[in-house]
Amino acid sequence: MHYAAARGHNEFIKFCTSEFNANLLIPNNANELVLEVAHAGKFSLVSRHDNWDKYAALSAAKEA
Repeated sequence: MHYAAARGHNEFIKFCTSEFNANLLIPNNANELVLEVAHAGKFSLVSRHDNWDKYAALSAAKEA
């Protein structure tokens, strides 16, 4: 998931989360969450707002 997030494969991530309930909150070896990797790569998994940050993304992911 982290690899896909870093390379902008958002459709793959959406598929894995919807079909297999993949967890976006599991850290990698660098202690980064999938959402953090996606944000660092300038790829969006959730809607961005002016006040968007990783905490807003985590909240949105937990609600999904």
